[in-house]
Amino acid sequence: MRAFERTLVDRMRLLKAPTAAIFFVSGAASAGPTLAETVATRASGLRALVVPSPGVLTESGEVEGAPAVAALIWSGSKVALETADALGTHKGRRLVFTTRPLLVTEHLKLGNGTSLGAGSTGDAIYAVENGLVTTAPIAALVVSGGGAPVVEEAPGCRVVAGPFKISEVDRHTIVSLDDTPALDLLSKTMGGGKHGGMVVVAISSASSKHPLFRPIKGIDPGRKAIVVDASLSRGDTLSFAIRDAAFAKAELAEAARRAEQAALGSAPRFAMFLSCAGRGRSLYREPDVDVKILKKRFPKLPIAGMHASFEIVGDGGDEVALQQMSGLIALFRAPS
Repeated sequence: MRAFERTLVDRMRLLKAPTAAIFFVSGAASAGPTLAETVATRASGLRALVVPSPGVLTESGEVEGAPAVAALIWSGSKVALETADALGTHKGRRLVFTTRPLLVTEHLKLGNGTSLGAGSTGDAIYAVENGLVTTAPIAALVVSGGGAPVVEEAPGCRVVAGPFKISEVDRHTIVSLDDTPALDLLSKTMGGGKHGGMVVVAISSASSKHPLFRPIKGIDPGRKAIVVDASLSRGDTLSFAIRDAAFAKAELAEAARRAEQAALGSAPRFAMFLSCAGRGRSLYREPDVDVKILKKRFPKLPIAGMHASFEIVGDGGDEVALQQMSGLIALFRAPS
């Protein structure tokens, strides 16, 4: 922690009047609160979030399953902090982090403006303001003034069968699709080695440009049904997809290209990348694949981010949804 304290002080000196920061921290569970107290003591002028995660990343590489910190510290923006009991009280772009997906579901409307974020694997998010640390299951850093960040989503799953309409569902258990037992349809379209990779469902969504991906949690042989970790209704549309490394690489490269194009006419300052924990080594079988793609497109840009249990994606209005298996690029820029 002394090394972190020295680095924090050094980096603060490089900025004129730093105002906001996000610290992504992996490793022991005790690292989050200790790091937050250090920020409160040594950088009391910051409004900051400390977010525990299973892995962190910068433009230099990714660290998974080991102690590390990746941080973004910046100046020149108006910022506010919100926690669970006051979420949505300010105007601006929300960078939202939560330990519990249920809380995000309860707060689907976050106010106008870009909202993005991710799920933390820790017990709490740590918010630092005026030298004090507050813990909460959900917290947001609200950024106002200046240009809104460019946000692009890169899915890591490829749709290979469907769409199908849900004809019978019992809570999280899909009994039939297109009036066919769901397990029979899954076996027919995806079984027998037809497709490699982990099979997931892709649910149509009005809050995301891409389907919402959810893992198949189990099967019910008696009813020939499949169990999905999602709230579904009769008449909803879904497809079957597979986690696909080559597809994920191509989609991230394209998302980075779109972000660069959308930022033309402004000066990019830094980027945040929120990556599903289902990407990284577990998908690519080698380290730093996503980071290398981003660095190739943005060779001189500071980048920091985390591996997450899920991603929070917005539609540009006030609706957000939970995504999985994807990566989110947020490109922050200064108007030129």
